[in-house]
Amino acid sequence: MPTYPTTPIDHPSAWTAEDLRRDRSWVIPLTGNDLDELASGLEAIKTAGLGPIGFDRKDFPLGRFTDTLTHVADEIEHGRGIVLFKGLNIEDYTLDELRTIYWGMTLYLGEMGYQNAAGDLLGEVIDRGFDRRNNNVRGYTTAGQQRYHCDQLDAVGLLCVHPAKSGGESRLASSIALFNHILEHHPDYLDLLCEGFHYDLRGEGVTGERDEVTFNKIPVFSWYDGRMSCRYNGKTIQ
Repeated sequence: MPTYPTTPIDHPSAWTAEDLRRDRSWVIPLTGNDLDELASGLEAIKTAGLGPIGFDRKDFPLGRFTDTLTHVADEIEHGRGIVLFKGLNIEDYTLDELRTIYWGMTLYLGEMGYQNAAGDLLGEVIDRGFDRRNNNVRGYTTAGQQRYHCDQLDAVGLLCVHPAKSGGESRLASSIALFNHILEHHPDYLDLLCEGFHYDLRGEGVTGERDEVTFNKIPVFSWYDGRMSCRYNGKTIQ
């Protein structure tokens, strides 16, 4: 039988929308010094003939902004789990320069991971004309609305380059707050959620079959070593 807390989880990551409206410390404005250091890191990459991705942290040196990114990494791992940077003037850079800055910043936050079977480390959220209703199509390649979901890596980042003409807003929810809500109002759901479900692998599994699913069930909520994690994507649950 799955194990999980029987009392609400008291943690900064168990936030609500009202909590975020009341305390805006999760929004970090980029100062003039921050922007200068990012521009300097970009210039170092260009001078070395590197980029726009694939270079190492040592190739993208930062000064005082390193302390900010260290704080952000800790906030993602041990705090609310979300941070929003504001103030990067997109129009000042080419797309490859933006990729370089984005890659350089994330090197200070953790290790890169592949986001699909093709081995993409940096993808583009753009409508490529695919049908979102197709289970083997990734939602970020369509114009369809994305439903709440968790990506497979520990953290995910987004950089808005060209806002959509309509829609396109990002929505966030705390999976820990959701667990607490279910525990209070529908505790009978938790055994099933913690047991988990098989997931459609979108034709990207080891067999290459279009309808291949995970060999094992993947829990929506997993309680391990005093920490709760969540893995949920309603589109691919079978």
